[in-house]
Amino acid sequence: MPHRRPARVLLSFGSTSLVVASLFLGPTPESSAGGTRLSLTGGIHSPTGGDEREVFGIAPQFGLGIATDFADGASTIGLDIGYVRSSGSESFDPTFDIPESHYTLFPITVNVTTRLAGGSRESWPRIFFGIFATVMPTEYTNRNDDSYSAPTVGAGLELRPEFHLADDWRMFGRTRLGLVDGVNYRGSSADINYSALTLELGVSTGLH
Repeated sequence: MPHRRPARVLLSFGSTSLVVASLFLGPTPESSAGGTRLSLTGGIHSPTGGDEREVFGIAPQFGLGIATDFADGASTIGLDIGYVRSSGSESFDPTFDIPESHYTLFPITVNVTTRLAGGSRESWPRIFFGIFATVMPTEYTNRNDDSYSAPTVGAGLELRPEFHLADDWRMFGRTRLGLVDGVNYRGSSADINYSALTLELGVSTGLH
């Protein structure tokens, strides 16, 4: 197995602010309960596989989503699309500067979540737990600048605390653990597994 240099951390992320916020945010009236919501997210994509994490490291992830409530606001169903890009050296040579490989992911995710705690629809914060399924188109470019593309599929679990900001605006944190099939490109010697733990912060607003 070739020696691999440690991957660089591209973006740091912490969710401590969500815990702090939950201590200060109490019940707040909601201007428009339920309905359809549009969201924007940003965070990190951390591979669960040791080889992938060593080579490519932690990558930034961004997303755009739409979701709607059902079951009188106790559950949600949503669709979102993400963007992830990372690079790293798959081999190391002290004599030569070897070009990096890189990958780009476009996870398309359908999720269903249910509110964990009881309480009225006006009580905050709220915590949702759910499952999701993903179809993920991928692109991979090796150190020789040869590019390949292939899709993969998977599923996982999601935890999302949510807070009221003002009017119909909400802030939320989202943790997802997703497992997907490994992808083998003609330019790689082994499968690349894009299974990952993702941590995101987001804002959403209602569509009227």
